[in-house]
Amino acid sequence: MIFTSYNQKMAQEGLRQLELIVNNQQNPSQLKDRALRNDKTSRLESDIDTKEDALKIANDPEARELGDAYALLARVYAGPRFTWEESNFPEDNMRTYQCLHDSIRRCSPIGTLQALRIKGSITPTVEKDMQISFDEAFHIVYDYANQGDAYCQYVIGNVFFWRDDNRIDSAETMLTPPPMSWTKRIQRSLTANSMQDRIAALQGTVPDETLQENASNLAKEWFNKALDNGLAMFQGNLRNIYIDEADFSNARRVARTAADLGNPAMMLYTGPRLPREW
Repeated sequence: MIFTSYNQKMAQEGLRQLELIVNNQQNPSQLKDRALRNDKTSRLESDIDTKEDALKIANDPEARELGDAYALLARVYAGPRFTWEESNFPEDNMRTYQCLHDSIRRCSPIGTLQALRIKGSITPTVEKDMQISFDEAFHIVYDYANQGDAYCQYVIGNVFFWRDDNRIDSAETMLTPPPMSWTKRIQRSLTANSMQDRIAALQGTVPDETLQENASNLAKEWFNKALDNGLAMFQGNLRNIYIDEADFSNARRVARTAADLGNPAMMLYTGPRLPREW
């Protein structure tokens, strides 16, 4: 309702439903629409004593419902660059940080990964209160992305676009080729084009240029999957990758596809030029 629709009334209704989930934590008797949470959820949230408890919540959609609601609200309150300007969502930096921190403390994998994208979110206090690691959050979101969840595909694409692999072991492993034997390293060094590449081959390390290329390819893969699944709101990053690569055909494809799905910014990019006499 919020991230794949450009209908203002529907988006506002999506915001209302998220706030109902959050407010029900404080005032369950005020919720008139339906019971959004149950005793199991409340019990798990109030009893996170071990890493096993935290992972149990993180892997259970029902148990982490409140945490995920906070994570999505953090996006809504973060302003137009995280949603869409015409939605008329209230921009509130304080609520953004509060909701993001609440999502982390309540074991939301998407909230945990999104915190890497908002500067100043991971304070020492918040990091101390983190119930699951970035790596554990990545594993869970990656699994949902592989199952076809568009929002999770976008989150995984962002990990590689912004090079969060420096904080996530699993993501870093995806960018790094398997270790080579000493013999293969020597062979690789003999065919390298530059002295830097030769040294890197002998040392068994991967040049930064290769890591960046691998990261860009994975970002494109996951952003394209999200776009194919109807998530057009955040496709500026994918379009920018293609523009940086001078792949203008794909850049136009992304803009047109997102525009067809209703993205106003991409409509602007794909609109026809005015005649010269205008």
